[in-house]
Amino acid sequence: MSSKYEILPATVQLLERPVSGQVRFSDVYAETVAAGQDLWWRQTDYDANLTDEVESSGFPKCQQIPIGLRPWFANYGVILVDDLVRAQTDRAHASQALDADTLHPDRLKELHESRGAVLALANYAPRDDANTAKGANGSDFYLAITDAGLEIYVTPLNSLSGLEARHRIVSLYRIPTQGHPEFNGDYEQFRSARVVRTRRHPSHLVPVFEYQDRKSVIEAKHDGTHPQDIPVDPRPGHIGHIDKFGNVRAELAAINQFQGLQVGKFATLVVTNRGKTYELAVTVAENLHTAPLGKLAVYANCSDYADVESERGFIELVARVNGNPSTSSETAIFQVQSQIPDLDPATASLLLAA
Repeated sequence: MSSKYEILPATVQLLERPVSGQVRFSDVYAETVAAGQDLWWRQTDYDANLTDEVESSGFPKCQQIPIGLRPWFANYGVILVDDLVRAQTDRAHASQALDADTLHPDRLKELHESRGAVLALANYAPRDDANTAKGANGSDFYLAITDAGLEIYVTPLNSLSGLEARHRIVSLYRIPTQGHPEFNGDYEQFRSARVVRTRRHPSHLVPVFEYQDRKSVIEAKHDGTHPQDIPVDPRPGHIGHIDKFGNVRAELAAINQFQGLQVGKFATLVVTNRGKTYELAVTVAENLHTAPLGKLAVYANCSDYADVESERGFIELVARVNGNPSTSSETAIFQVQSQIPDLDPATASLLLAA
């Protein structure tokens, strides 16, 4: 079936790739709501689980990550998946430059898998009044394609905020619920289970914007011609993730805030939370093992993807401890909460200053 909209041939080719893995962030997966939820990060460290699996054995066939209690997880989650796809592509390019007869079988396998498609789902679709107005069966999904080739099936669009701010989304398409070829758009409650099958029906996609490459995205934004359908987080910084050890992954809109600081010196982390402002003293460190014991410290993670075309980046907020960090109440998130007892990780704003 031909589309009434013109879709880039490059998009059609991408959608024809066989799927090699999926990472699915969704509000439909079961979550534990019980005593001890004030320590929820000890149960939800999807970053470590996913990175470990991808780096050791490739993308999982289908990894499910619940976000119903914390929909803000999805924003950092899709950045993480895109970073991992980029790292996989870089390794594949390195392998292609070598003589195939000399490649280790593991590298040949990884090279083959890199030719497949990695899909991400970011689904938070409550059937509240706002999303069912005029009889709508929830908000429409969208398909976003990054310059690394990651396909993201998403609702709502604010889950793409971090990727959009990094200029990585080269194509965006609306997926109309009405008339969807893979489910009953009028009545289907579980659209997210089937929405990735939209890739079999490019004729159902409605283009919002399409570019040939990331450079064209940046130029369009500079010229003021880029559609602003994806909301970009206006905060100067925010909490992206908290790992099981209580380390905080913080995103800065201008990573040069950190790059201009001197290792071994103090800096100030300004946190605006629920309308109040707090100043936390932090030490600038090179890495975790050289951070001062028992004190808040910040450093840049050497494993982060070096994104030279974006001003954004992540820093680690940590507090190194003696003993077991899995059970310690002296790690970073505890120290932050001791100064900001009502901390809301989803809405707090961060600013790093000398």
